Amino acid sequence: IVRPDTDVTPYDTLTAGSRSTFHMGRAVQFATDDLKRQFIEIASDAMEVSEEQLEYREGVVRVTGMPDRRMTQEEVFAHKFKGAKGTTLVGQGVFQTSVAPTDKETGQSENMTAYWFGGASAAEVEVDCETGTVKVLNFAGGADVGKAIHPAHCDQQILGAAITTLGLTLFETMRFEEGQLTNQSFLEYILPAFGDVPRGLTSHILETPHRDGPYGAKGVGETGTMATIPAITAAIFDAVGIWIHEIPITPESVLRALRGDNGNGGTP
Repeated sequence: IVRPDTDVTPYDTLTAGSRSTFHMGRAVQFATDDLKRQFIEIASDAMEVSEEQLEYREGVVRVTGMPDRRMTQEEVFAHKFKGAKGTTLVGQGVFQTSVAPTDKETGQSENMTAYWFGGASAAEVEVDCETGTVKVLNFAGGADVGKAIHPAHCDQQILGAAITTLGLTLFETMRFEEGQLTNQSFLEYILPAFGDVPRGLTSHILETPHRDGPYGAKGVGETGTMATIPAITAAIFDAVGIWIHEIPITPESVLRALRGDNGNGGTP
């Protein structure tokens, strides 16, 4: 497996869509299928049986119904390359999705993307009405990952995405004066610290296999970001009865909304 590097991998238009597992995983599947085909072909020649009689599993080619007739992966290589050392077989696989163009009148398409992200978030917040400070006490994020190839990594991606978006929700903003960025260091550009992470942080994985994904997997990297901001915003409304219409939700914006200074206090 060659790591993504523009010196050695084929051209692609962009990196987007949390699609590494979906696209590269499927290509790897096709490449391993190609390798399997080659092993079967070589073993068929060596064992003098038809390819249809052979099965390849866990590095061993066997004759169906005859468990004693088998060749290990090393023996297949030895037959192919006459015992030469350092030899390789290369499998190739290409996976490419397709889209249908949008209708010029309606803007609709029958096939806009390979898959859509499906996720949900829930937040419990505490609002200090004297200072305007918002603290997220508990947070739960859920995502439809298609098939969890690595469940622990799915959990980490869901929660990592939520914490990243927590920063965008409560802290992070780029301030400009006369076209110049004035908070260009991490001393002024505020990121969430460990103390800002909710004390209760849980993830939930939903699996709805995708027909084209590797073993049904879909992308998950961005799914945890989708509902974080609205969940926290709605929790603030539930706590103190105000809607905040801009991010980050700073103490100043909360106090203004509580006082009705910006005209959106209590108005959804």
